[in-house]
Amino acid sequence: RMDRATMKLTLKPVIDYINGLYGEGKWLAIYGGDPDDFKEDDPYSEKSIADTGFLMRVLADEFKVRIVATQCDIYADYFFAEEGGLSPCYSHLKNGAALLFKTTIRLNEAQMKEPEYGGFDAEGNLVGASRLWFSAAIRKFVRFELAVGGGPIAQNNLEQCLFGNPNAPDPESL
Repeated sequence: RMDRATMKLTLKPVIDYINGLYGEGKWLAIYGGDPDDFKEDDPYSEKSIADTGFLMRVLADEFKVRIVATQCDIYADYFFAEEGGLSPCYSHLKNGAALLFKTTIRLNEAQMKEPEYGGFDAEGNLVGASRLWFSAAIRKFVRFELAVGGGPIAQNNLEQCLFGNPNAPDPESL
């Protein structure tokens, strides 16, 4: 079980390394836009497993890393609370930003429609947030990549980092 103290301890050598390369406060973390709805105090909750949203909150709160969340445009409202300001699930974006991309839809294995959040489509083309992250317009600013996550999008992004993709979009096609 990953709590805040364990996450901080685990991240510290990585953050120290990146800060040593680029300088404290001179870099940011960009991720897929998951909310931080982790419940540290309820081990029986379905939200008791630390995820990327929680990781980003720890980076922002404990290490003062600026965070950029990517998200498809149909979910843009999720960043905001009903009473205004950021939703508590996105408090880690306080000194960061949200990067929205146009939602595209695919049919999943069950033939149900769902947004393409990222990774590769069936033809090997980048989709969703991955299409932004790996565009030439963004890549010229990337100096370091840290792969986290375990799903198919994370796997596709790691493959892209390691091996590239001839189907990566040109900046003008975004």
